[in-house]
Amino acid sequence: MYYLKCNHCGHTNALKSEYVTFCASCSKKMANSYADWKQRNPEGNFASYCEAVGVTENEPGKPVKRKRFYWDTRKVVIAVVAVLISAAGGLAVEKWVKGNFGVGKVPEAWLTSEWRAFSTPRGIGEIATPTALHPFELPPSAQMEYLEFIEPYRSDSTILLQIAMTEFECKPGVEPSLEGAAAGAINEMRKNVRDFDYEEVNLEVSGEKAIRQTGKYRQMLLSNVLFRNLLILKGQRLVQVLVIYPARDKTAEEVAERIINSVKLKNI
Repeated sequence: MYYLKCNHCGHTNALKSEYVTFCASCSKKMANSYADWKQRNPEGNFASYCEAVGVTENEPGKPVKRKRFYWDTRKVVIAVVAVLISAAGGLAVEKWVKGNFGVGKVPEAWLTSEWRAFSTPRGIGEIATPTALHPFELPPSAQMEYLEFIEPYRSDSTILLQIAMTEFECKPGVEPSLEGAAAGAINEMRKNVRDFDYEEVNLEVSGEKAIRQTGKYRQMLLSNVLFRNLLILKGQRLVQVLVIYPARDKTAEEVAERIINSVKLKNI
């Protein structure tokens, strides 16, 4: 077994998967995560990462105050949230690529047409959108046992600009991680693409903590693809809104910005 030593508190974390990003002891984001290492070593895999970065035994670090056992649960939930958010975003990307290769620009009429408010059936999140969103199925996952429900929606795959909105609620006793969800979404989106780059900012939406990610990449034979991703955490609920659109399309950029800026939480 390989371990990743936390650069903040010295705790050693078992490298059980590529999603080990936050320390199980102090909960801070560690340097030299697999995602960071992969950017510097695109030809490497998880096994070579463990050999290059990990230590081979659980070495004692400098003393830290031990937190309650729920941190172990949270470490599991970070991976669960990341996988589910990644699956929703990844499927939207796949459908968009398959359904829109060679299609023209986003219609300018969207800038002046009447937009509609949209929420998932049990959702607390709401967006303004120029087009309808429909439910889609996620791949089967054993991690569903940690959730009360999950509701993934996306726009029509024949439309060039793609919108995906996912909302889910974790079961009582399970602590979701906003940072873990954001890291998982980025880890999934950078798979099988080239020239991936993004920036991330922390903010508040309707008084709740949120993370906004903006980036670009190349996929298959397409030119640059841009994305805007917003994640909001309120209690046990997590809301994700992802917009994917082609570069060099000013109309698409305006529409994407308007959608992300419209996101809010309803008073429930």
